[in-house]
Amino acid sequence: MAVRDVLKINALFSALSGLILIFAGGPLGRLFDVPRTLLVAVGATLLIYAADLAIIAVRRGLRRFEVLLFASADAAWVLGTSGVLLVAPEVISLAGRLVLAAVAVPVATFAALQFRAARALRTRTGTALISDGAR
Repeated sequence: MAVRDVLKINALFSALSGLILIFAGGPLGRLFDVPRTLLVAVGATLLIYAADLAIIAVRRGLRRFEVLLFASADAAWVLGTSGVLLVAPEVISLAGRLVLAAVAVPVATFAALQFRAARALRTRTGTALISDGAR
């Protein structure tokens, strides 16, 4: 899968997740036993993240550093989720723990694909920047 495609799919997933958290923050907060404001804040952050991903995915010139940055952010999300689930599972309901675990799977996949793509960018081009145009 092309790196731009991975970034676009990640942007779409992040945007949809953000919108769900913002517009369904109340019911989800009650279901997950967490404050609505926390979910709305995470949702807003995800929308900003998604916008940045989308911009990078479609603009001309793709920097390896940017791909690595998104891969690292996704890996950090998975590690943070794992930490909550392992160290403090009582801070969120069972339904919340199940959703966190389910969301971690595609996010971990995005991280792995982005790390692999960043490595391929370096070996394919020999530089940190490719100008292949938006695809």
